[in-house]
Amino acid sequence: MRKAVKISGYDFDALIDTGSTITLIRESVYQILGRPTLNPTQIKLTSFGKSEIKHFGSFKSTIDNEENKFTTDIYVIYNSQATIDVIIGIDVLKQTEFKISVNGIELIPKRQREKKDHFIKLINVSNKD
Repeated sequence: MRKAVKISGYDFDALIDTGSTITLIRESVYQILGRPTLNPTQIKLTSFGKSEIKHFGSFKSTIDNEENKFTTDIYVIYNSQATIDVIIGIDVLKQTEFKISVNGIELIPKRQREKKDHFIKLINVSNKD
């Protein structure tokens, strides 16, 4: 359930986590990215075991995967709270039609559904004289 991604031009190995509602990075990744300005947040994060996950805040960024780009808020957590650098959560997965196969995971952007115009076809009926 791992995927190579790019954030701000840097390559990372990311975990695709369907159990995480948000996307997270470790503090060390935040340092590599040049410490983008963080927005304070009021959300409370908890792990699978219900223990609290402390975070520094979030910043908006684009996650690149192959030729696809997904914009999301990325939350920065302490290095000790994760063993992987980037955790891709449902916030990004909702933007995709992700596919799991023997070849791995594909993150395919959702296509904008085409708006189809529905026309009423009128039939002219006239009396034949």
